Amino acid sequence: TAAPSPATLISPPNLHLPPQVGYSARHPFSELFMRVASALVLANTGTGMASAGAPAIAAELLQQLRPALAGEPVDLLMVFVSAALSASFEALVAALRAELLSPDRGHLLAVTAESIIGNDQEVERQQAASVLALSFGNADVEIHPFHLHEEDWPETIGEDGALRQRLGNIGDARAFIVFADPFTTPVVQLLDVWSRQFPEAPVIGGMASGMRAAGDARLALDDGVFS
Repeated sequence: TAAPSPATLISPPNLHLPPQVGYSARHPFSELFMRVASALVLANTGTGMASAGAPAIAAELLQQLRPALAGEPVDLLMVFVSAALSASFEALVAALRAELLSPDRGHLLAVTAESIIGNDQEVERQQAASVLALSFGNADVEIHPFHLHEEDWPETIGEDGALRQRLGNIGDARAFIVFADPFTTPVVQLLDVWSRQFPEAPVIGGMASGMRAAGDARLALDDGVFS
């Protein structure tokens, strides 16, 4: 099946983010206590991680993340996985979600990519996985995940107000984090509609990459995985 769009909104006095998966949050940043943790694992044959698979990769990422998180709950977990590791994608994101997110709090957004960035390093033409974990601390954060389906594109980009209606009750979103499948997403038309219906809200994110054909991309929103 072709992947739709997952997105996330987050709102601190109005901060919203979308990918092909989405969330949102509100609060003046001057009053926020936020904790951000990043981790990167190389999974090439020489490291032994590739053959060990998802459990070993997840364990190493968790070992790097936990000191920085200092026990704080994770509100938004973003995972980036080399397209070459797509066979391990579902197991990897499931393991990270189980360890870092509680059933009643926190959301996950994940995507396959050609280049992987984590900490202060960018990895190209190698197998790798990285994680960005955000804890919003004392902020009054509302997260609204959404997924835009391929079959809905004609209506979503062709009818006035359809995008806002599909995103649900997101109020005055300030930003969107969006990850999309390049084979099924009319990104130029979608961004044009987004800019008209949400003129004050920037769109942050990008396209899944590293795949050669439709259906090869992997995207995840919470416990859903799309290809």
